[in-house]
Amino acid sequence: MVMGQRRKLVDFDVPILPGFVFARSPQIDDLVRASVAEPKRHPSFSIFHRAGRVPLVRDASIAGLRTAEEGAAVEHAEQLAAEAHEAERLARAEQLRTAKEKRKALRKEVKDLSAGSEVNVTNMAAFEGLIGRIVEARGASALVDFGGMFPVAIEAWQLVPTLTQNGNSLPGLAA
Repeated sequence: MVMGQRRKLVDFDVPILPGFVFARSPQIDDLVRASVAEPKRHPSFSIFHRAGRVPLVRDASIAGLRTAEEGAAVEHAEQLAAEAHEAERLARAEQLRTAKEKRKALRKEVKDLSAGSEVNVTNMAAFEGLIGRIVEARGASALVDFGGMFPVAIEAWQLVPTLTQNGNSLPGLAA
């Protein structure tokens, strides 16, 4: 396998004993009639004979085959579950990678914010609903005063100017 390529599990049934079908003893007569019937409604087959008769196989004699088949089914289910888990892990990793790249690009965003303008903060629950005033604009970030003792440095992409009346409007008109 070449580096970087992933294997994918392909699901198909494979018989443990290809070419053999076990049937209950009362069905032998039906199988003999079906093997010689015309027209054929199924693939051609023959009935195994040994010493001139059809050998009877006890259920206990094929218990090992059934156990092997059940074990293979469990192993197959585990492989499918592991593949699904890996696909989910890769999808989460891709989502995180994409979110990280988006956040990295947003952090580089420069906004023209002027000192004294009022802003809301997005994507920060601690400042949700608060209006702050820009103390110092720094391009990709700004110092914002929320009325406390210390201004807070916040990345510019998280700051949204509020729509406030600028004082130059006529009385009764909203900006």
